[in-house]
Amino acid sequence: MLRPRSAMNRYVVAVLRKPALLPIAVMLSLTLPHLGQGDFVVDTGWYAAIGLQAWRDAISGRPGALWTLMAEGGQGGLAYFNKPPLAFWVHGFALWAMGPSVLAARLPAVIAGAACVWLTVSIAGVLHTRRTGFLAGLILALTIEFTRHTRAFSLDVWQLLFLLAAARVAAGAVRRGSMRALPIGGVFVGLALLTKPLVGLVGWSLLMIWAWLPGVGRRGEHRRGFGWAFVGLIVAALIASPWHIGMVIEHGTAFTSRYFGHEIAARAMGTIDRANTGAANPLYYTQELVRHYLPWLISVLLGLVAWARGGLRRDAGMALIVVWTLTWFVILSAFADKRPRYLLPVFPFWAWLSAVWIRDQAPRWLALVRRAVVRWVGVFAIGGGMLVAALPVTIDRSMDPNWAGFMEFLRTAEMADEAWWQGGFEGARGARLYLEFGRWPLSTRDRSGVLIATPPRDAVILYHRRDGLVPGEGERTLYENADFRVTRLQTEQWAPSSRPDPGE
Repeated sequence: MLRPRSAMNRYVVAVLRKPALLPIAVMLSLTLPHLGQGDFVVDTGWYAAIGLQAWRDAISGRPGALWTLMAEGGQGGLAYFNKPPLAFWVHGFALWAMGPSVLAARLPAVIAGAACVWLTVSIAGVLHTRRTGFLAGLILALTIEFTRHTRAFSLDVWQLLFLLAAARVAAGAVRRGSMRALPIGGVFVGLALLTKPLVGLVGWSLLMIWAWLPGVGRRGEHRRGFGWAFVGLIVAALIASPWHIGMVIEHGTAFTSRYFGHEIAARAMGTIDRANTGAANPLYYTQELVRHYLPWLISVLLGLVAWARGGLRRDAGMALIVVWTLTWFVILSAFADKRPRYLLPVFPFWAWLSAVWIRDQAPRWLALVRRAVVRWVGVFAIGGGMLVAALPVTIDRSMDPNWAGFMEFLRTAEMADEAWWQGGFEGARGARLYLEFGRWPLSTRDRSGVLIATPPRDAVILYHRRDGLVPGEGERTLYENADFRVTRLQTEQWAPSSRPDPGE
């Protein structure tokens, strides 16, 4: 430990006594400036509308509003069975309490991201040292691909939080040489299962494989630990199963076919709707890391090489890093549906590996850089974050002009009392209207595309150029731009065309 010979040394000593504070401050300095800027992009708007509607309906007295989430069409529309409800409850409450804004939609994920940084510091500190934990947390906070996902309504960030919490429990159990605390880890696995389907079980399995490796747990604890790990699994099931069983009892095959068939099986086989076109490439994640994970990819690779050659310590901490990250990367690469956000669970452990390599194997010049970073990164990051927050800079793009024009038309007096119907207009776009106007377009098709309702004569129908359908005969165009078209049905029968828009 540095002796407090100077004001700067006293600062460093103070930082290392509370090793998570500076990494969290750095992470917040990168995420909080202009957090409310931009628009509801990708899944943020879709998830935000579902969560907000659940709380609005619950406050207004609709039974089961928080239990069975509803999506497009409002209370009489389609239930949302794609994901478990936990993250929707958290973000939805923030949106209800603060109002439907981009800031309210993102803020809970930023808080969850800060907790992930704290847990990374804690895990590395328990299995290695405080200095290593501090450096691991700092590297994670400076991993742009991690902080980028915290500036969104991200289920993956919440899942990572619960996986890290379970890992922290397991790390503490191994350090103490007693597995009695493992049932507490089961609590966090259960919360992970209420965030995304089944992935929490993968994380728990990897933690148990690690805890039973030779040289990791205390001799004689493995047999007793197996029982505690099983109790932890039971605890996870007790937390996650009421919602899952309740959905099966209440909704039957409508839930199981969507949740287990579409969201799990179809993703695993790569047949899910709007599958990632690059997922067939076996080097997909390798290319993503080369594009978005530098410079930390270099320290990770050098760390793995040093570990394989025996240049790094062979202890419980390194065993956890290697088992978790390599197994997770292999599973992700074999999984048919590939997305950059699926890499989030490896970033904390790779940050830890980078910290170990920088401390134990880095050349002298890099060690000097590390010391300078420890001394000054807080000043520059926090000062820079405050400066960016004060300046009128653009971090997130604003609403697309076509969306803005479309919204402006829907605000006109002509549209004020109209019921909007879903033509070629998918649910995620309808979510944007709910956040803006408090109502969804009325549903015409279910999730599988089967017609469930038809607009009556004089109905207003919404279309987007990428959503499959275009207006048929008997529809008069009320508004049109490059992406959107609004029509009024002037016949008794609605007959849209599925041909591509000639203007596309």
